[in-house]
Formats: sequence, structure tokens, C-alpha cells
Amino acid sequence: SYTVYKSATGEILRTGRLDIEVNQQRRVFGRKLCYVARTEKGLRIRIWDPLHDRIEFDEPFEGRLYSAVTPNQELAVILPPGRLVILDVAANQKRLDFQLDPADLANLNYMRIFNGNGRYFVNLQRAIRVPPSRTYSYYASDTFLDAVHVQGELLAINREHSKLEWKRTLPQRSVMRTPQYRLPFLITMSGVRDRWNGNRQSLLVEVIDEATGETIALKTNLRPDRIVQCTYQPEHSRIRFYGLKTLFGLKFDRARQRISTEDRPL
Repeated sequence: SYTVYKSATGEILRTGRLDIEVNQQRRVFGRKLCYVARTEKGLRIRIWDPLHDRIEFDEPFEGRLYSAVTPNQELAVILPPGRLVILDVAANQKRLDFQLDPADLANLNYMRIFNGNGRYFVNLQRAIRVPPSRTYSYYASDTFLDAVHVQGELLAINREHSKLEWKRTLPQRSVMRTPQYRLPFLITMSGVRDRWNGNRQSLLVEVIDEATGETIALKTNLRPDRIVQCTYQPEHSRIRFYGLKTLFGLKFDRARQRISTEDRPL
């Protein structure tokens, strides 16, 4: 059951009921509600606008619903038969409709998604087998910076053309989110620990080209630290990351720089 109030006065505008499947996750986008309905023909994912009492999105699905929200508050869902659909819920507009490879959906556990420079970066997480190694990586989850934690397949999809540009498999990595700098590469970090001696730790930083998915730079033996601040110096083509005890920088050439008007620390 629901009640719609006029926010300025508290006046009741309308009451009613929605056929919500309460065991499924619900998400709120402003005044709009994304929910799963159970109908005679099966489960459906819907977006409801209470102002106009209107269903703006209504699609069937089977089994488990994989969904995520981008940093720009867009809804991403995987619909049969493996369609990745991304919606700007507030504007009621479809941003992407992309057919995923069935192999990418096998044994899928979780989906994460973020965007930048005209691309959606989709992480399809599943249990992966890692070749035996003395060390293993883990998320830089203690950072104060905005980060997306990824593991497994990372896909870069061109938003305008709905085209897969590249795909690669990553161990546990934290992608630092710096959209205000509009950099044409991803900065990823992870902790590295020795399996036999847990006291032996380091910080790994890998820079990945957004256009190709190739590694631009890799450093595996930085001193482990919690990263708390990031600054961008466009005049010097440099980004600096500050930890509680350490400082390190990324120096890049002018060709890899897109100077932003928002040159401020995170």
C-alpha cells in the first residue's frame, strides 16, 4: 500500500497498491521507484512514477535479477536474453542496450558499473581461478577516495555506438574515480600480500588505457598505506596521491592529458 502526499502542504493526493515482490530489492531514484512485480506470467522489473501514477519501464526477466546503479544514478539491468540495459531513470531515457556474450554471464555473481569519457565500464564478477602464486591481491578498500572495487571481467562499452571496445580479466582491484579530471586512463590500486608471510605487504598501482584496455604503467612494490587524498596538476601533467605516511605521483605526457575546468582535490 502507498500514500502520495503533496509535499508543500501534506495533503493526501492519492492512495493505492503496487504488486511488489517484497523478497526482491527495491531502489529509489528521486521520486521514482524501481521494483519487481510478480504477475501471472512471471516476474517483471518496473519503474513507477508516483506523481503521474505511471509505469515508465516494464520488462520481464527470469531467475536472478542482476542490477547496479552507476555513479551518475543510472540504472543498469541484465534482461533476457543477456541484454544489458542502462536507463536514465530521472529523464526516462534509455542510455544503452547492449547484447552481452553468454559466456560472460556464466556463473555470474555480481555486476558493478561506472562510466567515463563516453564509455560504460562493466564489471561482471564471478569466482575465478587464480594460478598458484606466492602473493595475492586485495581491494584498496580503506581509501578515502571514491573507488569502484572490481574483480573478474571488465568490459569497456562505447556508449554512443553500443560497441564493445575491449575486455580483460582483473584480480581484485580498486578503480579510483576521478571524473572531474577527464583522464583517458583508469588508475587502479590493490594491496599485495605474501601468502606465507602476512607481514610482507605492498601497494600495487596499475594505469590502464581507457581506449584499449592495455597497461600503460605498473608498479607493484609501493609502501602499503591508506590513500586519503588526490591532487591534479595539469600544468605539470601530474597526479599525486597522498597516504597517511607516503606520497607518490603519476607523471604523464601532454598527449594523455585533457585539462578540466575543475582542477581541485577530491
